[in-house]
Amino acid sequence: MTGVGPDDPGRPAPGNPAGPLATRVQGAPGGAGQTPSRAPRSGRRRRWRRRLLLTAALALVVLVAASARLIVWPSVSGPKQADAIVVLAGAGPRVATAFRLAREGYARTVIISLGARPTIPCPRLSGVAVACFVPSPVDTRGEAEHVARLAARHHWHRLLVVPGRFQATRAGILLHRCFSGTVYLAPASAVGADAPYLFVYQWGALLKAVFVVRSC
Repeated sequence: MTGVGPDDPGRPAPGNPAGPLATRVQGAPGGAGQTPSRAPRSGRRRRWRRRLLLTAALALVVLVAASARLIVWPSVSGPKQADAIVVLAGAGPRVATAFRLAREGYARTVIISLGARPTIPCPRLSGVAVACFVPSPVDTRGEAEHVARLAARHHWHRLLVVPGRFQATRAGILLHRCFSGTVYLAPASAVGADAPYLFVYQWGALLKAVFVVRSC
């Protein structure tokens, strides 16, 4: 009879009661005790980060381009002959700009919005008819509505409007909604210290005028 030796493959080795089969199972991929690779997951995270950074960069480029076109350097027609010069309330040398245009002969009537300061005196200019008003509501839409009523009453067909530079695009949109005639824009420069605040404010007001309050 043939004996079974300690090196016989048919007999479990000491310390490994399951024999060679257990060794193969424990060493197989995905077996108990093996740590899964994290490389695929970290690769996906890197790809998502790159996509987010690319999206943010594109959004920043669009914002800068839109800000330059609509807020900082708006498209304006320049001063032209009109029936009246309209000054919208706000910061910057708007009244001075309007009076200079009147002295240059663009119109002999100047209409000034006092905005939220109804108690300030209405300025005067020799040889020019000057009138002031308080809009209701006290915003650019209220100014556009009031000016449209004045234009209808006096049969004005062309208006030369002096807004702030950052306000020009929005002012043009609102005035065209309320006034059926021609609107020329001659914006005054923004005050340096107020420019950052006016920039942010005008973006919010422009989006409101375009998407929220669309009536005259």
